[in-house]
Amino acid sequence: SSGEAGDAYAIPVAELARAWPDVVGRLTIPACPYRGLGGFTAGDADVFVGREDDVARLREMVRGRALVVVTGPSGVGKSSLINAGLIPRLQDDGWAAGSFRSGGIPVDAAARALAAVQTPDRAPTVAEVGEWAALIRSSGLDGAGARLALALGRPVVLHADQLEEILDP
Repeated sequence: SSGEAGDAYAIPVAELARAWPDVVGRLTIPACPYRGLGGFTAGDADVFVGREDDVARLREMVRGRALVVVTGPSGVGKSSLINAGLIPRLQDDGWAAGSFRSGGIPVDAAARALAAVQTPDRAPTVAEVGEWAALIRSSGLDGAGARLALALGRPVVLHADQLEEILDP
């Protein structure tokens, strides 16, 4: 070697495929749709297949009831069914949707989710979350949800994931 240093560049293949899909795109391997034990999200709705009958049944239940509980053993895909199956279909029908994990203070978690549904283009402020928490405490979650649906002019679905966590000490 002559000892001269040259420039080197590293460009991820995914970026090249995005820039020149007709040249490089066909040479790349698509992302694997299987998540192993990881859950599907609403962003995975296009690859979440095989549970259309379950989604259809849930969709009908949600349309006719204020509360629908989905239970089953750990790892059977309850959250995936709702996040990648039900919620995208309801959104296609014009529903507003939010999700939360109850965690330490369930009222605050639900309030954050409602505030995020109200203002999906930005993170909710502490004051907004506080207002929703106060409304949940005074009117209940169903009253707060009804108020949000009225304000938005469309139905609202709120997914409480891992709700059993509130029972753990």
